[in-house]
Amino acid sequence: MSGTLHAGQEVRVLGENYAFVDEEDSCTLSGIRLSSPGIDLCIVKTSTITDVNMNEDVFIYRPLKSNTQSIIKIAIEPVNPGELYCVMHLRKMYSEIDIKVADPMVAFARVSSRRVRSSGSPRRPTKRTMIAGSGRGRGEFFQVNYDWDLLASRAIWAFGPYSTSPHILVDDKLSFEVNKTLFGSVKDSIVQGFQLGSREEPIRNVKFKIIDQSIAQETLHRGNRQIIPTARRVAYSAFPMTTPRLMEPYLFV
Repeated sequence: MSGTLHAGQEVRVLGENYAFVDEEDSCTLSGIRLSSPGIDLCIVKTSTITDVNMNEDVFIYRPLKSNTQSIIKIAIEPVNPGELYCVMHLRKMYSEIDIKVADPMVAFARVSSRRVRSSGSPRRPTKRTMIAGSGRGRGEFFQVNYDWDLLASRAIWAFGPYSTSPHILVDDKLSFEVNKTLFGSVKDSIVQGFQLGSREEPIRNVKFKIIDQSIAQETLHRGNRQIIPTARRVAYSAFPMTTPRLMEPYLFV
C-alpha cells in the first residue's frame, strides 16, 4: 500500500467487488476504516482509495483475509425485538441499533465414549445391537495412520449421514458368529437406517459398531419396513446413551 491522503482531498472508494470494466461498482459500501473523519461512513472491511482526478487504470489491493479460527464466541440480540432482522446484516453493514452482548463463551467440541444399545423390529424377530464411539479411518491407509485393526477397517459398511460424512458404521461381527449371507441381504436397509439416525442430532466423528445381530429367517420379517426403522432407532439411541465429553480448544502462539 502506498500514497498520501491530504485533508480536504476528494477521493473515490474502490470496494472489494470493484472491477475496472464495471462502472456500477465504482462506488460501494465495502472498504476499510480510515482516520479521516466521515470517510468511514461508507466503508466496511477493506477498500482501495484513489484520487478522483487519476486518469490511469486503477485496480484494488487484495482484500484482507483472516487465517485464524475463532474459539471465543459471544451472543447478541437487539434491545428492540422488531430490529432482529438488522442483526442478520451485521456481517455486511453496521446498523445503528442497540444490542445486548452476552459474556464471552468458549466453543467446545463434543465427543463420546462407548455404550451398548439394542433395538428390536416392530415384529420382534429381528434385533440389532450397536455401540457408539469415536470414528476414524479405513483400510490399510487408516491402519497405518490411525492404528486401526486391518480386519475392522475393512469391515466399514458406510459413512453417515452422507457418503462423505464423518460418521462410520462398522460390522463388528465375525463370520462364525452370524450368517453373513443372511446378514448381507439386509445390509442396504441397515445402512439406510443408520444414515437416517445419524442425521437426527448434531453429532460429529462417531463410529457405530454392530456388535450383535439377530435376523429373522422369514423374508416377511426382514423387509425394509422392519429393518430400516430398527437400524434408525438403535443408531439414534446409541449416541445419547454414551458418556459425553467436552474438548476445550487451546490457542497456540
